[in-house]
Amino acid sequence: QLVGAVPLDPFYLFLVPPLLSAAPWLTLVGLGVVVAAGGLIPWALRRGDPEPVAIDPDHCPGCELCVIDCPYDALVMEGELAVVDPQACVACGICIGSCSFGAMALPGFEPALPPDPAGRDVVIACQRHLRLAQLPESVATVEVTCAGMVNPLTIGSLLSAGAASVEVVGCPPADCAYGLGNEILAERLAGERSPRMQRKWDGAVTQDWVPPTELASAVRTPGAHRIADSDVVPRQPWRLAGTIAVVALSIGLAVLATNAPFDQGRQDSEIVVLVEHVPGAQIAGQSGPTGIAGADVEVAVVVDGEAFVVAASDGGDAAGGVVGIVTVPVESGTRAVRVELSEGSASPTVIVDRIIELGPGERLVVEARDLPPPASAELGERLFFESSLGRNVGCVICHSVRPGDDGVGPSLAGIATTASSRVPELTAEQYLRESILEPTAYVVEGYLEGQMLGGYEETLTERELDSLIAYLLTLEE
Repeated sequence: QLVGAVPLDPFYLFLVPPLLSAAPWLTLVGLGVVVAAGGLIPWALRRGDPEPVAIDPDHCPGCELCVIDCPYDALVMEGELAVVDPQACVACGICIGSCSFGAMALPGFEPALPPDPAGRDVVIACQRHLRLAQLPESVATVEVTCAGMVNPLTIGSLLSAGAASVEVVGCPPADCAYGLGNEILAERLAGERSPRMQRKWDGAVTQDWVPPTELASAVRTPGAHRIADSDVVPRQPWRLAGTIAVVALSIGLAVLATNAPFDQGRQDSEIVVLVEHVPGAQIAGQSGPTGIAGADVEVAVVVDGEAFVVAASDGGDAAGGVVGIVTVPVESGTRAVRVELSEGSASPTVIVDRIIELGPGERLVVEARDLPPPASAELGERLFFESSLGRNVGCVICHSVRPGDDGVGPSLAGIATTASSRVPELTAEQYLRESILEPTAYVVEGYLEGQMLGGYEETLTERELDSLIAYLLTLEE
């Protein structure tokens, strides 16, 4: 029976329906476009190589604070002067926040302080935050590349100019776009890192470390998110509620989608012919050998007088046999089916010729397989002397066929003669069969029980077992 409607797991098999559609190439092209577009996104969003920080050697005192603070090791001291490595600098501005002497600047970017901060609330925030939030007009803003760009002297100057309040807003713990900018500024404001806030401004500035989307909320409730240290991330269990809901919804949708049947819409049937044949050998169900050895084989499937001819082989495989699968789609209903092989002989070999009833989606399987060749002493001899243990019998590993050449097991020279009299109620053939399949049934004197390996009933086919016995029966005294 052909598969009609089956449950389909879309998580793993979402490509199956489009690939089995009438135009699977559209799916492959579309998938290629999506993958290519995804690969181009990082390049499309790339802002280009930033211009490195500029250092004024006339104002650099050689204090090394910028070298200490730079997260990218882009600054080194050469004598008493800080020098920037333009290949390592990402223009984060953290070093500018370290410098209280005005020796550093970012070309093309200068934080614009409000012209008259007196009486106004001032918010200093990084670009990520200010891009995503609308603040009241009463709030004055100072945009910086990163919170680490803020020097405590800047905050002090705003407060000295009469600002009603100063709030610094940066990225949450472990989420700074430049790695450590939020932690560095938090340490400066806490007096744990140079340059430090002047003591007279202790407690005058609030700080909040929140995601960019929460800037407006942080301005409404200043000081509610004071921790910037990534090692002390504040616990906010309520934030997990959304994550849990999304995961639960995803699992639920996946389960529902898995239970949705996938219907190929197949109403046709098909005839499948399995060919495993050596021209000149006898096919199962035939009265004798068919075809001419080495001939090409063609499979003809005739349905209601219409012939479908498929070449199954152009001369056989390496072993001289033809192995092929021929599939012919047909409409369901009552059909006259004839399957025949043309293999070099005057008349074709008819495999099946009858009227059959094919229901929608039903498959008729026709086999053209050769009968296995009869057991032979020649095959048994090959089996006896093959020595790849685990892949065949490997008799020669333990037994010899030379008189007196005993090894792990006794020599089998003359076994055909001794086997006929070793167990009175068994013939030589019966004794050999039992000795192979039940190694402990009779143990030759002088040998320990269990030395002969077992499991040959699974290793050997019936033909191989008969062939091995046939060979042993040739070893007469």
